[in-house]
Amino acid sequence: MAQIEDYLLELRETMPVCDQVHAWGFGALCFAKRLGIVSNEDYDRLLKEHNIRFGKDSWNEH
Repeated sequence: MAQIEDYLLELRETMPVCDQVHAWGFGALCFAKRLGIVSNEDYDRLLKEHNIRFGKDSWNEH
């Protein structure tokens, strides 16, 4: 799971405000959750901690 968290941090550092961060971060979390690497609780926590919004709640205000 630490690798997923490192990946999300790296995305935020390289592209702080970008729809791609949300798409890639969301995709990585979904994939990790499906593989059982990330629990439901960690999935929800990481979405909130990294401010990943996808779909209609994405970066529309930016």
